[in-house]
Amino acid sequence: IYSRLLAEAEPASPLSSPVLRMLDGRFMRLLGRGHQPHDAWVLLHAVGRRESLWQKAGGSVERVRAELEGYTWEDLQKHRDELLAIARTFSFDDLAKAFRDKGIDWFVEEMRPVDAEALHRQRAEQAEAVRQRHQDAVERALKMAERTALLQIQVDEAKGHAQSLLQEQLQLQQEQAQKTEMLREQWKAGIPPEVYVTVDGAQGLQNVLGGLRDVDTYCVIEVAKKPYTRLQSPALSDPNPVWDFGGLLQDWMFGDALAFAVFSKDGSQSTQARGSAEAQEVNHTTVLYLQVVAAHHLRNTDTGVLGDVSDPYVLAQVGETKQKTPTIDNNLDPVWTEGNQFSFNVVDHDKDRYLELNVMNHNVVTDDSLGSVKVDLRTLEPGQWRHFRLPLEEGSGAELEFDAFLKPAEACKPHEHTDKLLGRAALEMNSFYPRGFDGAIPLVLGDQPTQAVLHVIVEIDPQGFAGSQAGSRPGSPSNRRRLSSKSPTNVQRVDSAASIGSHKTVLPTMNSQANFDGSPSSRSSKQRRQPPPLQTGSHSDARLPPKNT
Repeated sequence: IYSRLLAEAEPASPLSSPVLRMLDGRFMRLLGRGHQPHDAWVLLHAVGRRESLWQKAGGSVERVRAELEGYTWEDLQKHRDELLAIARTFSFDDLAKAFRDKGIDWFVEEMRPVDAEALHRQRAEQAEAVRQRHQDAVERALKMAERTALLQIQVDEAKGHAQSLLQEQLQLQQEQAQKTEMLREQWKAGIPPEVYVTVDGAQGLQNVLGGLRDVDTYCVIEVAKKPYTRLQSPALSDPNPVWDFGGLLQDWMFGDALAFAVFSKDGSQSTQARGSAEAQEVNHTTVLYLQVVAAHHLRNTDTGVLGDVSDPYVLAQVGETKQKTPTIDNNLDPVWTEGNQFSFNVVDHDKDRYLELNVMNHNVVTDDSLGSVKVDLRTLEPGQWRHFRLPLEEGSGAELEFDAFLKPAEACKPHEHTDKLLGRAALEMNSFYPRGFDGAIPLVLGDQPTQAVLHVIVEIDPQGFAGSQAGSRPGSPSNRRRLSSKSPTNVQRVDSAASIGSHKTVLPTMNSQANFDGSPSSRSSKQRRQPPPLQTGSHSDARLPPKNT
């Protein structure tokens, strides 16, 4: 109100007041004011630097005039300098608003040509900076949105993957429980499981090879004392081979151990020693020993006149090898005591799988059959005598009595007998049944341990198991961990030195309890011949393993 009163009492004269320069480079012209003491006081009061002069004077115009008339020119100059300094801390719009709030409207914006160009340039730069900041903010917002969307996708995928893993784990746990229950039931029923074996590889063979390089090495796997179950890996030229080889071991029974052997191939050595390999064939081949004892109640195919009855002999055959006993004339219950001991080399366990015994009647022109029996060699317990008394097929009630002994080949011995043995290993049943095995087995050479280890995986499945993992064997790439990912220090290890020694063939005496098929023999073990062990190949007068040792 006071400012308006002053404006009405003293009209403003243009261009009579100084120019205020703002913080933003704009200029404010005070129209005829600002050069009087009360003008400076009012302007400073508008920007908060002075108290109200009217209130200070107590509402008395005389006191206001007396206060203002007491100011000198120096005081007025100080007020104006203070106003000019304060104006530089305000933008034009802020200072104009402060003035208008106090009723001060005697000012205008003054545009100067040089300053206006700089001001426009500055405003353009400011506008460009604002636009750039806005664009940067938009780009950051878009990138943040993209990252948020990508993160959401990753979270959803992680959730889905975690759920699938959880479902797979639950399924595997259910299958494992089902497998365990099936194994328990089959154990009670005496049904052996399926045994899958994989040899991942070997480490430390350079210690056994003696520094030799470029030597092909391979591994042989089999059920102990069952050479027909043998599996042989391909040969690799590496002191630390990764064979990743395996398969199903046939005819594994409860109590059977697993035997492993690692060999090195040497082409020149194999060629040079091939001539002497035949002489060593017997030592490295499964041998069947047979002793024909007697026949009972043979049928007569002769005339029967004056005691003319069948003249029997026994024709024994394994694979392509045939041997026969002497002929006993005119006897339907013959007993053989001479020429009745034979041996057969079982080289091919598929072709030489069966022992066929045919009781023949000797005739002048053509011999005729009095009956036959057939025995699967895989049913024989290796290293033990077994006594048989079996009915003859098409024999009209006749029976054949004989003894059989299966001497298995050296454990895991390959067909190429000149290859060098680098070490053996073995796993007893309690090491892998029923939970399987995944670890390292030390290789043993003779009775001395080596620095080499064999990495083996054994998986046990019950018969008829149809779980999701049943078709994924340890040797399949989807279910394999590479040998390089497992060092010998962080895998399960077993000591196979004692196991290796336990698989040496020791022939028992015939005085021990035998497995009988049919009626027990009336002949005692003392009546049977006890020749020394076999020294040569298959022939009719072969020496049998001792039955009393």
